[in-house]
Amino acid sequence: MYQTRGRIRFSEIGEDGRLTLHHLINYFQDCSTFQLEDIGLGTDYFMQQDLAFYILSWQIEINRLPRLGEEIKVGTLIYDCRGMFGYRNYVLFGANDEVLAYANVCGCFLSVKTGSFVKLTIDEIEKYPTTYECNKGAHFYIEKVKPFFVKGQRYYEITFSEATDKINKTDRLIAFTKMSIIDNYASKMLIIP
Repeated sequence: MYQTRGRIRFSEIGEDGRLTLHHLINYFQDCSTFQLEDIGLGTDYFMQQDLAFYILSWQIEINRLPRLGEEIKVGTLIYDCRGMFGYRNYVLFGANDEVLAYANVCGCFLSVKTGSFVKLTIDEIEKYPTTYECNKGAHFYIEKVKPFFVKGQRYYEITFSEATDKINKTDRLIAFTKMSIIDNYASKMLIIP
């Protein structure tokens, strides 16, 4: 998962002293923009290819909006890119990797000149990092399971680390599920694109 760090600024808060929804979306969009710039698929690439990415839908779940001055991390992961459609997840972390908010975006690629949909070629799609890079059949430890509630339903945030002797604190994968899973447990992970 690509991540950036930040701190909540005075210009980003509402009357309640918390990050506004508008600025939360800005953090998510900036994170994906930085990722694309870092891998050479940023604004210059889009302009050269006559492309734009138009967001069709956001699904945003908020556990808690951070306050002025809170340090945050924003993470994003492209999980699918198929034809003219692109799909991406976002997570906003607070202190101690608390999940403050998470989101899913569905969008489509358009030609800037014609305004019509553009179906990406296989070669273009392969330029986008669409999976979590891990060894096939890798085993993971479940480090932490944290329940949270959204609209009265219980979900679980699960933190995994790869079962190797070369692990560090940043080599983690976070997933969300409705299934109850116990922590301190080893598991084989299968990521289905």
